[in-house]
Amino acid sequence: YVDYTYASLTSTEEVLRELRPRYYVKGADWEGRLPAEQEEICAAAGTRIVFLDTVVDSSTAILRRYHERYEQPQRARTG
Repeated sequence: YVDYTYASLTSTEEVLRELRPRYYVKGADWEGRLPAEQEEICAAAGTRIVFLDTVVDSSTAILRRYHERYEQPQRARTG
């Protein structure tokens, strides 16, 4: 199970450097295309990169839908 997730306004690289997680979990579609800098940060921190093929929907797509549904209408109302 997942102990903690983190949404950040900073780059993934900065979050990896700061949090130094035990595991960095990505969808299987990222295998072989993860940015080299992220791999290097994980290697230096002892973070294990795990690729899962069980993801039904990407987290980016989920957040985008949330933003479109809930954030944009609020901005339109507040001007």
